[in-house]
Amino acid sequence: MPPGDAMANRAVPHTRRILGLAGFVSAVPALRHRPKWLRLLDPMILTDQTTPDFLDRLDRAWQPGTESFALLPAQFDLGPDWVARALDHLPAELRRDHVLLTTSGSTGAPQLLVASRARAEAMADAIAQRQDVTRSHTAIVTLPLSYCFSFVNQWVLARRLGIKVVLAGFSDPVDLARVWSDTDRGMLCLVAAQVPLLAAMGQAQFPKIETVAFAGSPFPWGQAAVLAQRFPEARFFDNYGCAEAMPRLTVREVTAEVFAGEVPRPGRLGPPLPGITLGTSKDAELMFQSPYAALGAATPDGYEAFSTDAWIGTGDSASCDAAGQWWLGGRLAEVFKRHGEKVSLLRLRATIEGVWTNPFALRPARDRSGEPGVQLLLAGEADRAQARQVLQRIRAAHPRAHWPLQILRVERL
Repeated sequence: MPPGDAMANRAVPHTRRILGLAGFVSAVPALRHRPKWLRLLDPMILTDQTTPDFLDRLDRAWQPGTESFALLPAQFDLGPDWVARALDHLPAELRRDHVLLTTSGSTGAPQLLVASRARAEAMADAIAQRQDVTRSHTAIVTLPLSYCFSFVNQWVLARRLGIKVVLAGFSDPVDLARVWSDTDRGMLCLVAAQVPLLAAMGQAQFPKIETVAFAGSPFPWGQAAVLAQRFPEARFFDNYGCAEAMPRLTVREVTAEVFAGEVPRPGRLGPPLPGITLGTSKDAELMFQSPYAALGAATPDGYEAFSTDAWIGTGDSASCDAAGQWWLGGRLAEVFKRHGEKVSLLRLRATIEGVWTNPFALRPARDRSGEPGVQLLLAGEADRAQARQVLQRIRAAHPRAHWPLQILRVERL
């Protein structure tokens, strides 16, 4: 059955979480009859920390046959009692050898997405093969391990291959530069928001970094020259996925484009990992089937299992061209029609990033006739000449219906 006809078989109502920026958590023992004060002290609810002791505890919790556990982000504002009540609803067969992923809750009610340890390890194996990661690499972790991106792409992968894990965050640029300089065959997982922080490292280069993978947002093409200068020997990968995918759907190597200094057409997806099938719904939402996907979702109101053959929505629009190449259009809420033409904010952002390095925002607006559009807000020291340069780039790359209704200069966003 084609995905466009499979909406009735969706496992869960449509909700969408921020790509990659989700925390990994897992099923814990039955807590139904425990008093609240004991729930709050449950040892199987782990909180993400950047300490060696935390890595030891995480490793012990991951041993085969152990009770399922919850790994919460450090700033998880709902608290452990919310988690405990959600975990009360887990079926008995999920109380060992499973982990849960906590969604960001940015576009819907928070949920704990349940995945098996075996599926997470199979996903890590597939990523390692696609990115040519071997036992001689070192995983340098700069993102919280409660993010499914870094948890699977680095920690689970490292454990599968027996490679070293080093914790080194951007909060201490001097120490981070030392780690990147001293560590052989470094492997990084980054998000686009971290790239501007590289400026704090001056003109330093890190030739020992061999693998740099991005996910969680569009690849930072506007900063490609910075990446090429910082990591002159690295291979670069653009990853796409979502929390429900646990977390990866496609992986595309973009090394040649980064070093060529050319900004490719935005939205191009890499080939799916083995076993993953992509499709679209009637509303052009990108859907997937995956042997690595989450098994279900838990909340304090109950547990909902996902059907094994369900098409799961990503919340992004997409299309597949005649050559079989998939193209991402952006968030469903960020693709709209103006004068009959589809406008993608994802593609507008990519164009702006190619000429504007300061913060900016695209704000929904309507013209005098009521047609939807956007205003472009440029933050920082933007004079009329710079604003005109941005507009010229947009005009050269997009039809008139896609142009911002206004370009506004603001001190800060």
